[in-house]
Amino acid sequence: MKRAVYGMGAALINHWDLIQEWFGPEYGIDNAPEKWGKADRYTGLPCIPFEEAKRMEGLEVLVTIGDPYAAGEVSAQLKEAGIAHTLLTDALGGWCAGMELPERLHAMAGDGKKILLFNTPEHDNTGDHLISLSALSYLERRFGDYRIHEVTDIEYLRFHEKIRKHVGAEDIVLVTGGGFLGSLWLYNGERNVRDIIREYPENRIVILPQTVYFEKNERGKREYRESLKTYRMHRRLTVCAREEGTMRLLSSMLEGRDGAAELLPDMALLYRGSCRAGRRDTGKTLVCLRGDKERLLPQGGRERILRLLSEHGLEAEEISMHSGDFGGRESRKRQVEEKLGKIAGAGLVVTDTLHCMISAALAGTACIAFDNLSGKVRGVYRWIEGLPYVRLCGDMEGLGALIGEMKGAFGVYALRGREAYERKLEGIIRRERGTWKDDTRQDL
Repeated sequence: MKRAVYGMGAALINHWDLIQEWFGPEYGIDNAPEKWGKADRYTGLPCIPFEEAKRMEGLEVLVTIGDPYAAGEVSAQLKEAGIAHTLLTDALGGWCAGMELPERLHAMAGDGKKILLFNTPEHDNTGDHLISLSALSYLERRFGDYRIHEVTDIEYLRFHEKIRKHVGAEDIVLVTGGGFLGSLWLYNGERNVRDIIREYPENRIVILPQTVYFEKNERGKREYRESLKTYRMHRRLTVCAREEGTMRLLSSMLEGRDGAAELLPDMALLYRGSCRAGRRDTGKTLVCLRGDKERLLPQGGRERILRLLSEHGLEAEEISMHSGDFGGRESRKRQVEEKLGKIAGAGLVVTDTLHCMISAALAGTACIAFDNLSGKVRGVYRWIEGLPYVRLCGDMEGLGALIGEMKGAFGVYALRGREAYERKLEGIIRRERGTWKDDTRQDL
């Protein structure tokens, strides 16, 4: 019998150790033509198209796609072709049942007050790693009377039942910030968070600053109803919004309960690490554009941006906020510092990626930013719109003039009201509403 995985993205990479041990695939199937006939860089599996896979006799497939809707479509496709298959998300529970907690997580046992930071990333998005680094640094500064424990998204998927045994009712549960709430990012995102809310009904739960976005389609409506039911069932839940649109949505979802929704900056804006600002010797312009379902730029937008930069005499280099390094928390700091160093060395950044804009702000590098599908770039920009070297571009028509204005601009990062925001968040986590004066919204 021949075995193959279907889907050669993050879900495969995140769980490759278990997939090798329990399934042992010989091939990878993917719908992206550019991958066909090549060995996957992470797993070494030769990639073939589905049409070729259909001709293999006795083929067994593991569907390694995290998104439940996409996985369901592939499952239907395999069923129609008469190919035996299993979903990775269904297999994980059995595979992980006999696994021991990693040594680092064993430290959660014992006495003392604990804060658990859940759902930090093990993927290769350096923006999400930047959020985690900033959150952990913040917790260490502000919560010396607590033991801080981090649980990554993959660790939660694999060990959530074992982790629960080490969490007392008085421990505080936090969920990392980002933009994965809503219907866009269900795998390791919204569905993990719903499970955490259900699994810790008695604990204080705080979700750090997020963007929440539900698509305007049947998928979005279905996931909204499920999230609404889950969020409302927990009486000690606070969800922090990082922009006004999410704040309005959360206030509605949480029935206007006092303290259930709070407005705060993205955690990356509180970052205090080294940004290597001042090292701007390359003179290059960096172009960092999304290639996923959050992209809002019109067709041909990338080509037009590159052409306009060339007309202004600027040499452009295309980069991504994805590092290609799936080393998780072990390589997190290096990934973030390398990306910040790259951005600090540029003369101008053009992006539609939120944390590329934030990284440019931190590094003092001139940046022109476009919005994305969920509106999070525009929404979070409002926290830093006073920085003269970061500008939001409303449409492609205004880009040429902005390039002329921003060439050579730079600055020194400062977040107005930082101490007030940090104090407010501490009060939210401790649930001590009298410990801060909530005058922070004046900055919006």
